[in-house]
Amino acid sequence: MNVMNEEELEEGWSASGSPYIGQVVIRTVFNPTKNVHERIQGKVIRWIPASTSDFVDKSGAAAALYHVRYEQGALGGDEEDLEEIELLESFPPAIAADLKRKARKAEAQEG
Repeated sequence: MNVMNEEELEEGWSASGSPYIGQVVIRTVFNPTKNVHERIQGKVIRWIPASTSDFVDKSGAAAALYHVRYEQGALGGDEEDLEEIELLESFPPAIAADLKRKARKAEAQEG
């Protein structure tokens, strides 16, 4: 269950409204010699849409952020915010393409 505290609600984070919510991601952890150390599984638990986010991407455009919680391995217990491009890199290509289509459709309905 995703329980958000008041601070997260005030910041505009939501546990619904994006097809990425609830999706499992696989992130790769590298060792100091740049070899794969471990592949870690996490889950997208909330997001903040570009329309309410104060984050901007490298082109200066407002961008959504997706909050991931890791529950195992080297990153177990850690959480991080990912841009959509980072999130998409964490899915198999076919799944990423399908989720990206769904996300664009949801954004069009929102705005």
